[in-house]
This record gives sequence, structure tokens and C-alpha cells, in this order.
Amino acid sequence: LNTENVSQLGVKWIFSTPHFGVEATPLVADGVMYFTGPNQSYAVDAVTGRQIWHYARPMSPGIIGDASLGTNKGMAILGDKVFQVTDNAHLIALNRTTGQLVWEAVLPEEPMHYGSTVAPLVVKDLVIAGVSGGDRGIRGFLAAYKASTGERVWRHWTVPDEPKLLGGATWLTGSYDSASDTLYWATGNPYPDSDDRNRPGDNL
Repeated sequence: LNTENVSQLGVKWIFSTPHFGVEATPLVADGVMYFTGPNQSYAVDAVTGRQIWHYARPMSPGIIGDASLGTNKGMAILGDKVFQVTDNAHLIALNRTTGQLVWEAVLPEEPMHYGSTVAPLVVKDLVIAGVSGGDRGIRGFLAAYKASTGERVWRHWTVPDEPKLLGGATWLTGSYDSASDTLYWATGNPYPDSDDRNRPGDNL
């Protein structure tokens, strides 16, 4: 936007980041706006746009797929913490006042081409996150962690444990219905996603 357009639109402030392809939806709580970039987190004053803190870590070597581009869809918030994923599929908790790292959990235990781009989802006292890499032959899953400590509480696979059944990434944030205590989460494509000779039958 040029200065004239900003004035006409009534824009109060603009905060620029050096990151390309930002897909995050900001969160606002208690007058502070939180948003992400590639392995980056920001907290700014929602009224003035003044930066309060900035957390950053280097991009991980050897990552492929969307995560290698720095894609990150945002944060979740609970109590005194904000939560986000990193390009190499770690879930991190930051102190929402200082931006300091509180805990870090590794989502995958298996040596596949996992990444993560999803915005985590808070459900009660848990933080739930998924993985990307469905086009690279990963076995998709969701995992839930205690918001206070980062301890894993459960993990749910999206495809059976069979060598030829892969894919089912969980890179889009799900929804939670508190009335029925039900979590809904979409899954991505099978792998390989265009050649089904090694996985005959219904593509479920």
C-alpha cells in the first residue's frame, strides 16, 4: 500500500516482516497480537504495532515439501503460553509475555520426510498438532500434548501400519465440538497420490 491508500483505508499501522508467503492468521489476546513466520514468532501491540518480542530459530536443513518453504499457519494460545510448530515438525511453547521457549516436543519419532505447517489447536488442557509431508511418503498422524509440560498424551495414526499405505497428512487445523466432546480433523492425500498400482481398491 502507498501512503495515500493507507490514509484512505483508515489503516492505523503496518508491521512488516522479511518473510515471503506468510499464511498465518494472527491471534489477539489482552491487547497483544501474535503471529508467525517461517520458524518465527512475533508479539506486537495491537493498538500501535510496536514489537514486544520476536522469537526466531534457523530453518532446518534437509526439509522438503511445504515446510521447506517456511509455510506456517499460525499459533494457539492458552494461559501464559503460545504454541506453534516448526518446519521440522517440533511443537514449541513460548511464554506469551517474554517470547522465551518454555518447552519443545518432537512430533514424529520415525525417520520419514516429516514437516509441519499447521496451526495447533487447544482443547481443554491439551495442544493438538499434525504433520505435513503427504506428498513425500510419510504416515500421517495427530498428537496431543499437555499444555503445561509438553508431555505427549496420545497419538492417532491416519493410515494403518502397512508399508504400502502412506500419506494422510494432517496439515490443516481441525475443529473441536465441546457439546459432543468430539475432535474433527481432515486428512490429506494418499501416497503416491497419482499412481495407485501399489494400493489397489478404494482410496479411503
